[in-house]
Amino acid sequence: MDERILAKSAECFVIRDRRPSAKEHLLVIPVEHICNVKTLKTKDVPLLRQMEAMGRQALLDLGHPEGTHVYGYHIPPIRSVDHLHLHVQALPYTNIFRRFKYPQSTRKDGSKGLSWFITATQAIRTLEAGGKITIMPC
Repeated sequence: MDERILAKSAECFVIRDRRPSAKEHLLVIPVEHICNVKTLKTKDVPLLRQMEAMGRQALLDLGHPEGTHVYGYHIPPIRSVDHLHLHVQALPYTNIFRRFKYPQSTRKDGSKGLSWFITATQAIRTLEAGGKITIMPC
């Protein structure tokens, strides 16, 4: 296995972000090409659950307690590459500017508010409800 890969399954793998925004910043990347979070459908929920579980376990294996974790996706047009990847972070952020790159917006019912970042939980809930992921509340 490539030394840069921290964990791997048949569906996805975990690496460190080359420009970390937090104390620990990992990416969980599916092996199969998926363009971005906006292209996901309800059928993709099991993959998203596996990606989150792999990221969580990687952070725990690296010694980061669960209360410090953030899991989420950027929503196009805000993204650096055109391949789905889950940001897995152990806080704190490295500086205040990095924090603004990952704004979490949650409405009273737990759904996503207006933001270019969606948490893994919000993405799964949105897709399970048959919705589409967008920058607008969903």
